[in-house]
Amino acid sequence: MAKVSIAPTGKVGEDTYARILQTTAWAIARDGIKGMRMSHVAAEAGVSNALLHYYFASREELVSLAFDAFYARESDRFRQRLAGVTHPVTRLRAELLMSLEDHPDNRLDWMLWLEVARDAMHDERSRALYQEKQRIWVEDVMGQIQAAKDTKVVPASVDTRSAALRLMAPMEGFGWYVLLGQVEWSEAVACIDQAFMSELGTVGPPPPKGVVHP
Repeated sequence: MAKVSIAPTGKVGEDTYARILQTTAWAIARDGIKGMRMSHVAAEAGVSNALLHYYFASREELVSLAFDAFYARESDRFRQRLAGVTHPVTRLRAELLMSLEDHPDNRLDWMLWLEVARDAMHDERSRALYQEKQRIWVEDVMGQIQAAKDTKVVPASVDTRSAALRLMAPMEGFGWYVLLGQVEWSEAVACIDQAFMSELGTVGPPPPKGVVHP
């Protein structure tokens, strides 16, 4: 019978579980999915190998759950900062700009995304993981564009899915340009604004001060 993972209980268990997942995320970003070793994660997280294997049935499950946990945490971080932004175009623009900020979690996010995408080329599990998160992102962007169309902020003639894909597609490469210093923040903002004007005809009102920063 296949081993079944054990969910954590109590605050200590939940804190340990979260620490293991965060450590795993950094290990994947540093060593790649293929290079990540459970024994190294256990040592860096300050837990025994036995405890790590108690919580996680397999290495593949650990990778998947670490990616899920980090994705959920980042989505939460963005939602909290965007809580006061109601204009759909402003919110979408701010969300894309926030992903380019030079923040440690943003850097980890981009590295994880790259590793999962690279592994997805030849591994079905990574491909399913990547496709699921990509689907969620596409649906989020489409939802905001549709909301802008519904409120007549954006012309009804805009193709929601096509516009979403064209706004998102450059971001994966563009993010690296900005974080590695090849593109300055002001130029990045200008490029995104041009894309919004081309696809949606507006960049929306400016977000409240402090929501987006380089």
